[in-house]
Amino acid sequence: TSAFTGATNGLATLPGGLMIEWGVATGRNNTTNKDVNFHTAFSVAPYNIQVTIRQNSTAGNFVFVKSTGLDATKFDIATNASSIDIFWTAIGLA
Repeated sequence: TSAFTGATNGLATLPGGLMIEWGVATGRNNTTNKDVNFHTAFSVAPYNIQVTIRQNSTAGNFVFVKSTGLDATKFDIATNASSIDIFWTAIGLA
């Protein structure tokens, strides 16, 4: 296992080999793919990825994970917003 550091980007490995990674990506103003690379590769594609936007307006922005770009080393996101923080969390096997 590894200790939680409280960092904006990081990872923790739990007993039994489950790994949790998290980080922040920056949005671009289009809906094409943006690669987000994992800090450490999973042994297979992660079981789950969650993404959340932080913004200072009430605009109807979106972000989602594209299933076509998901593997053990990265995932692709699409968003219609620019200059926003996109927080992500991934859970899978180390």
